[in-house]
Amino acid sequence: MINMEESKFLIWVKSILGNEKLIKAMLYGVMLLLFGLYVMNRVAVIYTTNIELTTGESNNMWNILKVLNGEMLYTNPENAPYEIFQYAPLSQYIYVGVAKLFSALDYLSLYKLFRFVNLLFNCIVALVCYNFARKHCVSVVNSLICGFVGLLLLGNLCWYVRADVFSVCFSVIACVMAYYSLQQNGYILISVFFTIMAFCAKQDAIQLFAIIPVALFMIKKYRLGLVYFFMSVVICALIFISLWLYYGDVYVDSVIKGVSMSPSITFAFGVFNRYLQLYNFLPIAIVVISLLAILKSTDQNEVFLAMLVLGTFIFAIGTSMKPGGGPSYFTLANILGVLLIILFMRRFPHKKISSALVVVWAFYFYSGMMFHYTSQSFDFNPEGYENAKNVAEKLRQVLPEDFKLYTTDNYLKLELAKNTILPNAEYYPVTPFDMQNAVDDSFYIYGDVNSDWLFIKMLRKDKIHEIDTINGLKLYAYEE
Repeated sequence: MINMEESKFLIWVKSILGNEKLIKAMLYGVMLLLFGLYVMNRVAVIYTTNIELTTGESNNMWNILKVLNGEMLYTNPENAPYEIFQYAPLSQYIYVGVAKLFSALDYLSLYKLFRFVNLLFNCIVALVCYNFARKHCVSVVNSLICGFVGLLLLGNLCWYVRADVFSVCFSVIACVMAYYSLQQNGYILISVFFTIMAFCAKQDAIQLFAIIPVALFMIKKYRLGLVYFFMSVVICALIFISLWLYYGDVYVDSVIKGVSMSPSITFAFGVFNRYLQLYNFLPIAIVVISLLAILKSTDQNEVFLAMLVLGTFIFAIGTSMKPGGGPSYFTLANILGVLLIILFMRRFPHKKISSALVVVWAFYFYSGMMFHYTSQSFDFNPEGYENAKNVAEKLRQVLPEDFKLYTTDNYLKLELAKNTILPNAEYYPVTPFDMQNAVDDSFYIYGDVNSDWLFIKMLRKDKIHEIDTINGLKLYAYEE
C-alpha cells in the first residue's frame, strides 16, 4: 500500500516536472513574491528613523548639514570642528543639490529624500543589467530577472547615505560602455566620462584607470586603451588640482591622509570570509568563469569582461585590508560577474535560460544577504529622535549660544549639527591625524565620560567638571 502511494506521488511529481509552463509560472510567482519583499525592505529603509543603518551614515549626513549651514565641505581635521571627510566631493554635491532643490533642511526629511535618491540610482544599475541582457538576445522576462539580480547585488553601502551608491553606479556604466566600445569605438568617450564621475564620487574608482586599459590591451585594442587611459588620467588630474587650489591643503589631507590606514591581512581574511558567507557560490562562480574565459575563450567580448571581473575582484581583496572594509567592496565585481554569466548563458539552449536564471537568483536570495543587511531597517527608533530633540532644547537653554559639544549620540549630533564637534571621532585612531588640539580645546560633553571611546580616554581628567544632568545623562564642561 505504501509503495502504491509512493508510486502515485512520483507520478504526480513527474507530471509537474514535465509541465514546463507550470514550472515557469511557479518560478516567476516566487520571483514576484520575493521582489515584493525586496520593495517592502527598501520602503522601510526610506521611512525608518534609524539614522545609522551602516557605519558612517550619520557622519556623512553631518557633513551635508555643515555645508547646508554655509560651511566648507572640507575643513582641517586637526582644528575645530575636528571632522574627517574622507571622500571625493561629488556625492556630497549631489546630496546638497537635492536638498536645496526640495528645500529640505530637517535631517530626518533629508534621510528620506536621500535614501529615495539612492534607490533611483540603484534602479539605474538594474536598468543597465536589463539592457545588457536584452542586447544579448535574452527574453524580456529573463532580462528583467537579470536586472533584479543586479539590484539585489548592490550591497548595503549602496542603500544608505554614502558615496558608494554613486561610485558603483557610475563605475558599472563606465565598464559597460567600455565593453560596448568593442563594437563601436565612440562608446569609449562615454566610458571616460562616467569613470571621471565615479572617481569624483569616491576614490576607489581609481582602479578603473588600470583595469579597463589592461583589459583592452589584453584583446589588442591598443588605441582604445590608450585613449581611455590618457583622457581619464589627465582630466581627473586636472579636477584634482582644481579642487586642491579651491579647498587648499585640507582637501589633499582629507581625501589622501583620511584613507591612509595601516593594512591588515588578518582583517582582509575576515572580510573575505563574511563575503563568502553572504554570497555563497557567487564569488567562486564568477572567478572560475572569469579564468575560463581568459584562458579558453576565443570571444574577445568574454575575455574583456572577464578581465574586468577579475581586476575588480582582486582590487576588492586589496582594499579589504583597510580597517572599515566589508563585503560591499566586492559589489562592482559581483555585478560585472552577473553580466559575464549572461554572456556565457548564450551557450545554453534558449528554453533552458529561464530556469537557469531563476535558479541562480534563488540561490542568491537563499544566502540571506538582503535580510542580513536590512535587519535594522524595521527598527524605526522614534525614541532616539524625540529624546534628542528634547535634550537639544534643554542644552540650548543652559549653554552659551556658541557652545561646542561632544556627544556619541548620533541623533543629538545631527540635531545640534552647528554646535557638535568630532562627528567621526572613531576615524582618528586609524588615520595619521593628531587629536592634540581637540584634547587641549574647551567644550562641553554630554554622556558617559568613563566610556571606552578612544577620544574620551585621551581627555585630561582634571579638565572635566560636571555641571548638570539632562534626561538621565550628565553634562560636563571640559575646560581649565
